[in-house]
Amino acid sequence: MSERRFLKINQLVTTPKKTGRYPVVRSTFWRWVAQGKFPQPQYIGGIPFWALDVIEQHESQAATIAPRTADAIRAGAASVASRRAKRAAA
Repeated sequence: MSERRFLKINQLVTTPKKTGRYPVVRSTFWRWVAQGKFPQPQYIGGIPFWALDVIEQHESQAATIAPRTADAIRAGAASVASRRAKRAAA
């Protein structure tokens, strides 16, 4: 039986030093959670975690409902990563 993987918010959002799974800052991410656009976290020791399987299920449903939005998120993430790579190379 495989163990369930969990992600912290720092692994999901983008910060000045790294690109997260989503090209948004913490406040936008928490807004999505509050608006029901993203699953609620599970709290372990008072720290919010999201199960990877829940995130992947949400992403597949979101891609089915709004494929252009999912494409825009992926394009935004690629753009952020590209800019960071250029800055690091300079």
